[in-house]
Amino acid sequence: MFVSISLALIYRGSKIRTKLLNEIKIKNDALSSINKQLENSLTTIDEQNSLLSLKNEELNNFASIASHDLKAPAKTMNSFANLLREDLADKLTEDNKILLGFIEQGSVNMCTLIDDLLNFARMRSDSLHFEKIQTKNIFDMVILEVKSIIDEKSAIVRIGELPKSIIVDSTKFKQIVLNLITNALKFTHKDDRQVIIEIDYENQDDHHVFHIKDNGIGIAKKHQEKIFSMFKKLNNNSEYNGSGIGLATCGKSALLHNGKLWV
Repeated sequence: MFVSISLALIYRGSKIRTKLLNEIKIKNDALSSINKQLENSLTTIDEQNSLLSLKNEELNNFASIASHDLKAPAKTMNSFANLLREDLADKLTEDNKILLGFIEQGSVNMCTLIDDLLNFARMRSDSLHFEKIQTKNIFDMVILEVKSIIDEKSAIVRIGELPKSIIVDSTKFKQIVLNLITNALKFTHKDDRQVIIEIDYENQDDHHVFHIKDNGIGIAKKHQEKIFSMFKKLNNNSEYNGSGIGLATCGKSALLHNGKLWV
């Protein structure tokens, strides 16, 4: 009696153990299959990242070569214009000199445009180098760079309280500040009114917000979104020169910092 019961319990326990082992095996097989799929996916991602890096390098090389080739004709035109100016110095009329000036300035503008396009094309998030910087130092460097224009226009630049430090790509952040202050000095009224630029800061929901205000010619509300697009120039080139890429580049830099520019 005891023997038969014991055998029955052992038999029943054996069935349960076998069932559990089978379930464990099925789950282990499923887990192995998932791990294999994950390994394949990671391998594919690595391959795609390598291919993307290769393509980016090829694109950079192409852009550099294209930049050099595109600038060559413009530089040649400028060189010939300079030679004509030197060789025919005594024979050139005032109209001739003006026309040569247009050629020279046009070639310089073309080279600047190509450089700006190249810089815009090369801007990617993986090209940023974030570091903690002293905010005031950046603004001081920018003001020093444009000091001659500030003096020429007798402009007043007022800088409010800034954060002691921020974490940014210092080169890109400086480029944004320089472009905005340069624009504030460029797009001024043609009369004798005092040029005033005010720089303020506030923290909004843990976002650094810098305000750069000026009393220049301003931007009509209907154009305030367009100015951050490439080649959107609202003014005549003869009055306000530029490539039309500066604000687009600044806008892209801000986006790469998870920020934005607005008017």
